[in-house]
Amino acid sequence: MLSMGVREGEVGARLSALDEAVDGLLEDDLTGLSNDDLVEFLQRFETVLRKAAAVGHRMIVETVERRVPEDLGCRSINDFLIGTLRISAADATRRVKGAKKVGTWHSLDGEDLEPELPATAAAARSGAIGPDHVAAVAKVMRKV
Repeated sequence: MLSMGVREGEVGARLSALDEAVDGLLEDDLTGLSNDDLVEFLQRFETVLRKAAAVGHRMIVETVERRVPEDLGCRSINDFLIGTLRISAADATRRVKGAKKVGTWHSLDGEDLEPELPATAAAARSGAIGPDHVAAVAKVMRKV
């Protein structure tokens, strides 16, 4: 489904490398890892997953700002995500809420707008926190 521009460009190369890395990890024999190595693996892998979630927030912002859901006849970004990614309504809602809190949106003239929760956004991009943390911080901030 990816256009030739994505397949052949820098973004496509990064996606291919990511796909190959995950395929490799699926095939690797992890039984030889020591307990310490296994712990390190889990921690590093979690950081990567958290960073991937932050990339997802960027893509939601891009998709909304380009009005892709409307162009494809979807009623909302949530409906678009549910149909395109085959995820649950709850997962789509969580992702969109996260993107609204920590995503870098743009003004009408294209300038970056600071995320609603800038420190949380930076922590998410670094992989220090994940989507559940973002939701928890957002919930606390709503109460404050």
